[in-house]
Amino acid sequence: EQVITKDENGEALKISKISLDLIDPNPFQPRHTFNDEDIQELANTIQEHGLIQPITVRKFQGRYQIVSGERRTRASRLAGLTKIEAYVHELLSDKNMGEWALIENIQRVDLNPIEIAQSYQQLIDNHSYTHEDLSKSVGKSRSVITNALRLLKLPESVKTWIQEGKLSSTAARSLLSPEISDPEKAAREIMEKGLNVREAEKMSKKEKP
Repeated sequence: EQVITKDENGEALKISKISLDLIDPNPFQPRHTFNDEDIQELANTIQEHGLIQPITVRKFQGRYQIVSGERRTRASRLAGLTKIEAYVHELLSDKNMGEWALIENIQRVDLNPIEIAQSYQQLIDNHSYTHEDLSKSVGKSRSVITNALRLLKLPESVKTWIQEGKLSSTAARSLLSPEISDPEKAAREIMEKGLNVREAEKMSKKEKP
């Protein structure tokens, strides 16, 4: 073990090799879907080159909980590793852990628009973030934050289509027009006809309740 760095609270972070059997998932993990193919590809890379970036964990009740690095942990298990390198927080509150997990996830490029919006909403609900706070923390404009959060007002079926990549978030936002009486029906039409964003917006202006 050796001290590598300090966190923002001045706590010294040690890097340790930890048994994967002692590592549990992050209970505050905002990410709900993991792509099996991506995990397998990462496992192949780890088998060939090893783990390049350690995960981050906190000590908890004699075991360890992942702060960040869920994909790397899953891939390491798949690669047949028994131990993994990790930065270890000796003391980390639930509040900080949840907050960090959300912010780290938001900054990933492979999150879908609904997962990003849900992460924003959790920071607002659980950690009293304002849109201004979010803007500073994740490096996005307030309009980007607001537009992302608007997607959560859509019906569950439409949100699922966005998550599955069948409907773009930009086209989906046109469904929030007050002139759209049935967003689900309109979403089906956009997908079936392969309408682009401009055509979807034009359709939303034509439809009346």
